[in-house]
Amino acid sequence: MNTFIFIFYFYFFLISFVGYSFAFSNVINVSYKSVNNGLICFLGFFIITLLSYISIFFFKHGFFHNLLIHVVGIILFFFFIYKKILHKNFIINLFKISLLVFLGLFISKTNDDFPYYHLPFTMILVENKIQFGLGNLNTAYNHVSSLFFLNSTLYLPIIKHYSFNFINIYFLIIINLYFYYEILEKKINNINFNLYINLLFFILVNVAFSRIAEYGTDLQGQFLAIILLIELSKIINIENNFKKNDALILLTVLIFYLITLKTLFVVYLI
Repeated sequence: MNTFIFIFYFYFFLISFVGYSFAFSNVINVSYKSVNNGLICFLGFFIITLLSYISIFFFKHGFFHNLLIHVVGIILFFFFIYKKILHKNFIINLFKISLLVFLGLFISKTNDDFPYYHLPFTMILVENKIQFGLGNLNTAYNHVSSLFFLNSTLYLPIIKHYSFNFINIYFLIIINLYFYYEILEKKINNINFNLYINLLFFILVNVAFSRIAEYGTDLQGQFLAIILLIELSKIINIENNFKKNDALILLTVLIFYLITLKTLFVVYLI
């Protein structure tokens, strides 16, 4: 496949996710000024997954469906640049991190379960509307993750199913963007226990779990759970009610998204 097309689609989808993230943060009345912008970017995964859950009852996730979804995301992205909600520094940080992580797509193989049921199930969503009882054909189809529905929206001409591993890289980009704001943008007089916790998990994510092939439907959820636990510890110590309310709303939305990644994550509701 042409490398230029591969790179184009990678950033096409990334920009769309960011556009939806900030649009949905406005819908739920969460200010980008009061919470970590990296955390807001997870909302793009949530809202596009939600759209895919709804639309699959009426349409297969073919070219037209997916193009419509992501063109809207692109428009939202540039609209928020125009409104100066997305600032230059944020965009620069996003693209710097994405360039560092992007090479992982070229040197990593897919997860062992990808050809077994991740790819086949996602292709079913691409080629058909919702179908019930698929677990009777393959028991693996009973282990449904929202990632399959999210992946199905990335099916577009030329790139086709070769974009299905983009989500793993996007998770890594957004996680690192979150830690960037938590660690590198903290002033030296704000060094505290939370900073060391963030540094520890930043190292863990990028060293212990640097192999994209390990990303099935588990690690993304585990990473998000780590971030949500960090955010929960911060909420307890926030004195500003405005910031606390925004953080609680965001935490609630993302913990419900976490559960959709894999059913076992329901324990985090506790």
